[in-house]
Amino acid sequence: MVTEDAGLVKKDAGVVKKDAGVVDAGMVTEDRMVTEDRMVTEDRMVTEDIGAESTSRHGAMTLDRGLQVLELLAAEDRDFTVAEIASTLGMHRQAVYRLLATLTAHHLAAPAGSGRYSLGLGILRLSRLAHPQLRRAVLPQLRRLAEALGATAQCVVAEGSEAVTLTVVEPSDEIFHLSQRPGARHPLDQGASGLAILASRPRRRASRPP
Repeated sequence: MVTEDAGLVKKDAGVVKKDAGVVDAGMVTEDRMVTEDRMVTEDRMVTEDIGAESTSRHGAMTLDRGLQVLELLAAEDRDFTVAEIASTLGMHRQAVYRLLATLTAHHLAAPAGSGRYSLGLGILRLSRLAHPQLRRAVLPQLRRLAEALGATAQCVVAEGSEAVTLTVVEPSDEIFHLSQRPGARHPLDQGASGLAILASRPRRRASRPP
């Protein structure tokens, strides 16, 4: 009986050892699966981050090009063809067509006929939002000045090295008309308004030689 019991115990021990081996194998497999899942998740997160960064850069580049188109349309008092815009800005024509379509949808650009484009009326709405307090302050004076002189009166501000027209008032009985529109800009050292701004600035004292 003792021998049989010993055999049974030995047999049972073998079964336990075998079961332990199965459990260990199962744990190793599960650990491996968890590790692989983590690696896949991390790879996916890295890929998504790279994709988001690439999309952000592409969006910034598109915005920059759209602003370049707007600046070109505002640079001269005339309409531009798609070919002229593409050639001047060094862009592909298809890219210019897409940019103009978006700008037109937001009323920032407008078809002018014969395949040409100009600034849209939406620019005026945006320009009215710039320097609103200054505009409200100067409008009464500009109206009085325009009526008194019978000529166009305008408010011009300095932005960096350029003079920017903030607002323009025409007299009711116009004698002299100045062709200028809000948002127009030119170098400070060119034109009466820019020179007036420079003249009003305090002069810099010349530094004495050592």
